Amino acid sequence: MAAATGAPLGLNPRPKPNPSANCRSGGKPAALADITNTGRPGPPRHTMADVLKENAKLAQLVAQKTKIIELSGVEINKLRAALHSTHQQNLHLAQAHSQITA
Repeated sequence: MAAATGAPLGLNPRPKPNPSANCRSGGKPAALADITNTGRPGPPRHTMADVLKENAKLAQLVAQKTKIIELSGVEINKLRAALHSTHQQNLHLAQAHSQITA
């Protein structure tokens, strides 16, 4: 049979396309579904001005954080000095208590 159609033995001849398979009942071609991601915004395009503006904002934030860290360091030093003073007072009170009880 395959030899009668002109196809080599063991291979099926290519099926003929059916033009009405992709058509709706009115004979118009069926619309293809949109499978692209065009509904989502694409990656933002940064201009040099945008990059410089963002860089300036980041530099300002770094300056603010640095100031906070410096102020925290000053506060830690104040607390350290107060702790040392309290420790000295506690030592003197313990010595005075030892002398009174002796």
